[in-house]
Amino acid sequence: MDNIEKLRVILQHWIDHNGGHVDEFEKWRQLMNNEGKTEIAASLEEAKTQMNKISDLLAAVLKDIGEPVAGDHHHH
Repeated sequence: MDNIEKLRVILQHWIDHNGGHVDEFEKWRQLMNNEGKTEIAASLEEAKTQMNKISDLLAAVLKDIGEPVAGDHHHH
């Protein structure tokens, strides 16, 4: 596996991993909002926005380096 292939795998992992963070940020944003902690909720909303921007940048890199070769699979 060359470095481009490795990067393809890790980029997809990072994008997926970031999605999990976004879900958690939203869960906690709602909890804080429900408790009247609107400033904290707003900060978590901003964190979601920034994480999504990062994932978009990573997705652009993934697109730039091309599609994975058939048979490439990521295993932990």
